Amino acid sequence: VVTVVVVWGAIPFLALTLHAGLTQVPKELIEAAQIDGARALQIFRNVTLPTLKPLLLVLLSLSTIWDFQVFNQVWVMLNQRPNENYFVISVFSFQESFRVSQFGLGSAVAVVMVAILMIISFFYVRQTVRSINEAGA
Repeated sequence: VVTVVVVWGAIPFLALTLHAGLTQVPKELIEAAQIDGARALQIFRNVTLPTLKPLLLVLLSLSTIWDFQVFNQVWVMLNQRPNENYFVISVFSFQESFRVSQFGLGSAVAVVMVAILMIISFFYVRQTVRSINEAGA
């Protein structure tokens, strides 16, 4: 159920962004591929996907970053008493720190989570800068 809520929250942004990206695929490229005899699947794989690659990488990065922020959904839906089956990394860190009083383990998990998010954010920023440079060049 928690997964459904998290996915439900992400779908509108992803759908609108992908729709906006699909509308920006140059029609000339699609028409040229059709004239060359490409079928719909070939056009999608060889024209549309390469055009959308920067957008897909940004969406993947943002989705991954946002998936680390599912603490509220788990905490509220399970009435502040999640069992081990519903531990995501943020809930586990909180549980270890404040419920079990293992502050070292809880903070170590939080630091590792921050390090992972920093690495993902680095790739997101790098991809964004590349997209801006390609658009300007």
